[in-house]
Amino acid sequence: MNNSAKNQKSTISPRNIVFVLLFVILVCLFWKSFRSEFVLFSNDGSLAIQESQWIHLPESFIGSWYDLNTLGASGGALVPSFTQLFRWIFGAVGYAKFVAPVSLWFFGAAAFFFFRRAGMGAIAAILGGIGACLTTAFFSNVAWGSIPPTVAFGMDFLALGALIKRDNLPAWVAPALAGFAVGVNVIEAADVGALFSLVVAAFAMYQSVAENGAPLGKRVMRAVGRTALVSIFAGFIAAYAVSVLIGANITGIAGTQQDEASKQHHYDFATQWSLPKKETVALIVPNIFGGNVMTLMVAINEIHNHRGCWFSWG
Repeated sequence: MNNSAKNQKSTISPRNIVFVLLFVILVCLFWKSFRSEFVLFSNDGSLAIQESQWIHLPESFIGSWYDLNTLGASGGALVPSFTQLFRWIFGAVGYAKFVAPVSLWFFGAAAFFFFRRAGMGAIAAILGGIGACLTTAFFSNVAWGSIPPTVAFGMDFLALGALIKRDNLPAWVAPALAGFAVGVNVIEAADVGALFSLVVAAFAMYQSVAENGAPLGKRVMRAVGRTALVSIFAGFIAAYAVSVLIGANITGIAGTQQDEASKQHHYDFATQWSLPKKETVALIVPNIFGGNVMTLMVAINEIHNHRGCWFSWG
């Protein structure tokens, strides 16, 4: 009995293992961020932008005025999301230095949580969390400075983890928790978060219908109810963010005059850059505009100019 008790006490939780491993890996990758003269991985939303007075916090939570060009324009109100609260607490420099590894750590931990709740073994879940954290689809975006989508995807993992396993709790608790996570996902990633919330809703529907032990009609009703609960609680959390997005991106886009031609012209002007007509062909025929050929030509030209020095790019 004493030996078994000692073995139980000496067992390290897989959760603690993945937390520590993620921390060590990210510290090794971002170690220069601890040096005062470096700010890494902050191209999109650079330190200079974060230091700008027009988005100074907490004033910008109630409205901002983008005054860096001419008279300026309304910048809307910043939503109190995780990333904005991080910038408020740690300042622009702390945000630029450490928000990337912190968001990746959260994403990897959330992925581990989902994999573990889904029934994976400890080793598989640990490797899955680390793999999700380091996969280029997310790591490269964070390295560029696109932080909110990665935090949002982490919240989606938490939502899926809440839905996938039944605990000894009232039936509404899991959908409510998932809805809170989905709401934060929308707050963080706006339109991208809204799109991924549909994935969570589809998962809630499918999981409830695919479960055995009840007639199909009852499972369908349960699926509708669980999905509705997720939507209600997500809407409650993200209501303010959605209202800000609608006011900034939808209201006033269509023409206000009665003349239909004027309305159409205004709409075309407002949306013409959303999907460039010429470049759209590249979605069907990759590199139709010679992307790889141009890269090769530039490389040949640089090799010629610098007498074969591959790393001298001027």
